[in-house]
Amino acid sequence: MFPSSEIQILERSNDQLLMVDPPFFSAGVLIITLALIGILVPVLVRRAHREDGNPWTILIAAVPFLVIAIALATSRTTVVFNRHTNSVDIQHHTFGITRSQSSFKLDQISAAGVMEGEGKKKGTRLLYLLLRNGKQIPLSSYSSQQGHAAVAEGINEFLRSNSPR
Repeated sequence: MFPSSEIQILERSNDQLLMVDPPFFSAGVLIITLALIGILVPVLVRRAHREDGNPWTILIAAVPFLVIAIALATSRTTVVFNRHTNSVDIQHHTFGITRSQSSFKLDQISAAGVMEGEGKKKGTRLLYLLLRNGKQIPLSSYSSQQGHAAVAEGINEFLRSNSPR
């Protein structure tokens, strides 16, 4: 029904690997639907009872929910591992705008891994890169999305195949 929200490798070759953490389409659509219902029901009830009043307050109350829903439905992270440039480029996008970006040398990356959430985050996973200095760079947020382990393994295979022998 909706495009996949699974973290996945979209492109893999000897020289490049492209990983995407896509938007939460279903959550975004669900919140938009609930916000629209929250707008329509009070407006229809007012009309049915022929009540006067300002429906703008209902619309204004729904705006934060619509903004959150659109953010969920448009936020994504792309990670490009490129052997030609010896780099890993990470870009986080929201509303179609690059929110942040960072770059690392391939030889700084030790491995990719998956961290299980604890406490309130129990049942979620985080995909990360482990740098040789021990620092962890998150590639996703904690989520219950699928694909974390497969993508980590794909990244590790790419790193092994591109490492100096």
